[in-house]
Amino acid sequence: MRNPNGFGTVVKLSGKRRKPYVAKITIGWDEKGKQRRHIVGYFTTKQEALKALGSFEYNPTAVEFSKLKFKEIADRWFTEHCKNISEGTLKSYKLIYNQYVKDLEILTFLEIKLFHLQGHIDKLREQEISTGTLKRVKSIISMIYSWAIKNEIVSKNLAELIEIGKHEAKVERRIFTNKEIKILWENQSEDLVDTILILLYTGMRINELMSLKKSDIYLDKMGIITGSKTEAGKDRFIPINEKILPLIKERMKNKTEYLIITNRFKPYTYAGYRKGFVNALYKLKIEKHTIHDCRHTTATLLSNAGANPTAIKNILGHSDYKITEKIYTHKDEDELLKAINMV
Repeated sequence: MRNPNGFGTVVKLSGKRRKPYVAKITIGWDEKGKQRRHIVGYFTTKQEALKALGSFEYNPTAVEFSKLKFKEIADRWFTEHCKNISEGTLKSYKLIYNQYVKDLEILTFLEIKLFHLQGHIDKLREQEISTGTLKRVKSIISMIYSWAIKNEIVSKNLAELIEIGKHEAKVERRIFTNKEIKILWENQSEDLVDTILILLYTGMRINELMSLKKSDIYLDKMGIITGSKTEAGKDRFIPINEKILPLIKERMKNKTEYLIITNRFKPYTYAGYRKGFVNALYKLKIEKHTIHDCRHTTATLLSNAGANPTAIKNILGHSDYKITEKIYTHKDEDELLKAINMV
């Protein structure tokens, strides 16, 4: 039986399909008088398709956005949202987005399901991304969805259903040994080895290094201005160790605004850098380390060398040296023996 005008139509597609029935509705006509149809969905039975047509309410805005990718929706959110926030907050959002949300950009927004978002978060957790960062990732995705709801693109905020999981105890960190550091220096020309040395001798977080611009490096003052995570860490001055000065100068010769770039002249993503980091250590037959082990090594080297506790906390960007001492400094047996013999 033919459907009434304006109700839409159901067509059975040829071939063997799991959902052979497609429900369509006319949303207008083009300049030549040809119907412009919107696909409501694909269904297992004709009855399901008819039921969907009966409950479907045409929303021109939703149809307009139906084929847009996550990136295009996110861009619209950024454009509107940036008008109401500070430049610092916007910079922080973009940093988190570019490093931890960007992989979602290729997905068609209206086709995203909860398992896509949850799978993305689970993948980040496997990369040892902190719970705090995961919460910020979820927050940004949620704000993008809230914008989409406000503009009648979707009706549900899937990000609110993402499970971050319980906070897990930090994995036991293993600092780089003097022997391993010596191997790195002997092979500094190998791919990314120089960046590992820069991390070891600055204590920067990996996201700080990846987003570091050449304009943030002051060779006349032998220092770097960076910081992104905590209030104590923002806009902090990190002195440049003379050992890594040649490495930094060499990196500054590239023709982009960033210090560390890929062979495609773009900043690294976390996943891309982590892969290169692991490969570099494997090639040099150095035992496995996490990228964050570099930061722990910096703190330990400074502590072992007798550096002022205040200087150490300022270099690492902590508000209290107790944080540094409790989490980041690792004393081996030789150091403990040296300490007791000083009494």
